[in-house]
Amino acid sequence: GLGMYFLQNLSGICTSYAKDVFNADTVITYPLSLGSKCFRKKYYYCDVWLFQKNNIGHFYLYCFYTDKGYENKWKYEQELEKTLRFKK
Repeated sequence: GLGMYFLQNLSGICTSYAKDVFNADTVITYPLSLGSKCFRKKYYYCDVWLFQKNNIGHFYLYCFYTDKGYENKWKYEQELEKTLRFKK
């Protein structure tokens, strides 16, 4: 079922990586299925990132990709690592 699919595709990111790269306590990422639908007539893929910092809060980041963008999503993830951080 959907719950098992979710658990199999959930990626908790190592705590030291979350702290070093994002100054976060928790970072979780997972794919969000859009089914046969697309978002704004061109985005067929979506990854969700959950960032959490104790005593501060949390937020979700939804990353939508075209077919071409999805092939290169690692580049976008590297840019995310360079630009997104909780304040110390």
